[in-house]
Amino acid sequence: MSLLYKAVNFWMFLLICSGALNAQTIYTWNGAVGNWDTPAEWTPPSVPGLTDTAIINSGTVTLGGNVNIGGVVLNGGTITGSGKLTVSGIMRWTDGILAGNGSTDSTIIPQDAKLLASGTKLKELEGRILILQGELIWSGIRDIQFGSNAKLINESTGKFEIQADANLSSSNT
Repeated sequence: MSLLYKAVNFWMFLLICSGALNAQTIYTWNGAVGNWDTPAEWTPPSVPGLTDTAIINSGTVTLGGNVNIGGVVLNGGTITGSGKLTVSGIMRWTDGILAGNGSTDSTIIPQDAKLLASGTKLKELEGRILILQGELIWSGIRDIQFGSNAKLINESTGKFEIQADANLSSSNT
């Protein structure tokens, strides 16, 4: 075998072992109102996947089907729709609304995943089911508010840690 052939094989082996072929990409929502599955609504223009992180600063993102993603940063705006959002890594929730109709649509934090609710802005759960199998750490100084048909289900593997001087409240009277 030639030295060049050995060198190419060695570098391919290192690339595969390092996981560089499955690198995480960070996507930012740039649509005002749109569907999660529309590549043009994201920068870079592609749909975030299982190893990626989606950042939503404003607008309304609609889940038309089930979404599995590595991470989510909800800094504002709304995530809504009939699909299930499963976050296998870390979800950071500093502002914004998790919305739905309260029946099939849910946000799932699996075992070994985390939801970090923090900051100075109100977080709203409106008609969406938040299923906690992993860990929710609530810090900061602002409330989490439950609207109509919103639920928090803390399963046997779930952990809900409160480090906040704030209120868990309902907008229903």
